[in-house]
Amino acid sequence: MLIGTLILGASLVLLPQLYGEGYHAIKENILMANHTLLTTSIAITFLGIILLKPIVTSVTLASGGDGGVFAPSIFIGGFIGLLFAICLNTFFKADVIPLNFMILGMGAMLSASINAPFTALFLTCGIINDYSLFFPILLTCLVAKYTAQYIYPFTVYTYSPKAK
Repeated sequence: MLIGTLILGASLVLLPQLYGEGYHAIKENILMANHTLLTTSIAITFLGIILLKPIVTSVTLASGGDGGVFAPSIFIGGFIGLLFAICLNTFFKADVIPLNFMILGMGAMLSASINAPFTALFLTCGIINDYSLFFPILLTCLVAKYTAQYIYPFTVYTYSPKAK
């Protein structure tokens, strides 16, 4: 528990966005998504968040803390979608809407991690309190689910290590 506390404390000092389930950071980014520009510090911060959130979640659970799969998946997916859209706009002048990519990323990551596209669809729409992207989110969630199943057939709920 002490080692977990040290790891979590150091991670939170570096990136306070990792605190808790992450909905506060998601809501903040939803408000600023279309105005976020790619800078070196933004790219490093987003990459750090994307790489450290699974570690922080695992350490929290291993140390006896509360946690789950839904919120971290939505959190990571939102940041990946936002970073992807910002990169498309910066390097390829794609002129995509970063907020939409963030929302699609949230649904896709949750759907891929639990293989439940309709759960991911309705949770994502519930978080943003808007169903205008219902069909794009549905399509993204279905593609994410089947792609994840093709790559690795187990979810966090169905995997069990073989007993010796």
